Amino acid sequence: MTTLTEPVQIQLVIVFGSILTAVVGTIGVIIVAMVNRTRQYAKSTQEHVQNSHMKPDGKPLNLRDDLDDKFQGLSDLVKGAISDIGGLRSDIRSIRKEALTDRQAAASDRDHLRHLEETLTPAELKVLRDDRKE
Repeated sequence: MTTLTEPVQIQLVIVFGSILTAVVGTIGVIIVAMVNRTRQYAKSTQEHVQNSHMKPDGKPLNLRDDLDDKFQGLSDLVKGAISDIGGLRSDIRSIRKEALTDRQAAASDRDHLRHLEETLTPAELKVLRDDRKE
C-alpha cells in the first residue's frame, strides 16, 4: 500500500473541501429557493385567509365566525320554513277532512231527497215545494 505524501494529502483535502463547499453551497441555494417559495405560498394563502372585513364599529370581523353566524341564520330560516310547511300540511289535511265531510253530508242529503221524492205522492211534493218558495 502506498502512502501519500504530505503535499498530496493537503491537495486532496483542498480538492475534497472545495467539492464539499460547492455541494453544501448548492444545497444551500436550493434550500433558500424552497424556503422563499414556501414563504411566497404562505403569503398568498395568508392574503386569501386574512380578514379584511370590518364590523360596523370598525373592528375586524372573523370570517369563520361570520360564516357560522350566517349558517346559523339560514339554518333557523330553514327550520322555520319546515315548521311552516308542516303547519300548511296540517291545514290542508283539515280542509280535506272538512271537504270530505261536506261531500258526505251532501250525498246523504241527496239520498234523503231522492228517498222523499220516491216515497211522497205528487201532491205532497207540491206542498213541500210551495212551502220552500215562501
